[in-house]
Amino acid sequence: MKKLISVVLICMLSMVLPACAEKQAQPREEQWEISVSCITDPDPEAYVITYGDVTVSSETGILTLQNRNDFDIAVHLSCDGQEEKVFEIQQGGVLAFHQAVKGAEYTVGLHADVKEGTEIKLMVYDGERAEVHK
Repeated sequence: MKKLISVVLICMLSMVLPACAEKQAQPREEQWEISVSCITDPDPEAYVITYGDVTVSSETGILTLQNRNDFDIAVHLSCDGQEEKVFEIQQGGVLAFHQAVKGAEYTVGLHADVKEGTEIKLMVYDGERAEVHK
């Protein structure tokens, strides 16, 4: 009888302990990959912003912007009722925008001094993180 109780207890512990050891699931932070083709104006002095078709929002209050190009870019974040934010990010650089309004949707525009048709790439993360980009 003692052996039966011991076996039952061991079986129960072997099922319960792994469940206790599992980490509690962390909420997944969002990320968006934005890519646009550069558009230029015939006027060499014109500053043209190309907007992507993706809107981004933050649940953390922080948006991290990662320049995935081998040239500098300007990122424009527009949100209804707020002044547009403009960030200059060096090639391969990362910038964290700590004053993002939680839950607000931002439209992302990109500008770079490159020839027309050049692809401009940006990764946006909700939260203060970025992945290594090669």
